[in-house]
Amino acid sequence: MESSRRFGRSADNRMLGGVCAGIAGYLHISPTLVRIVWVVLTIITQILPFVLLYIVLWALMPEESDPMIIDADYRIRE
Repeated sequence: MESSRRFGRSADNRMLGGVCAGIAGYLHISPTLVRIVWVVLTIITQILPFVLLYIVLWALMPEESDPMIIDADYRIRE
């Protein structure tokens, strides 16, 4: 059975790099909810850890339009 859950940055629903929208798409929840939780956690942790995590995810997460994407079973599809 083919999984529809894909882990990648959103190509069309992005504010900065598409990381929060990509996480929301993978979890099937609202991107706004993920963004709010991300901002709250960033403020609570005194900004630096979650800003660095966002930059790392932005660099490592493939874009959804990328032909090579990681599916929910952690297999690379082409």
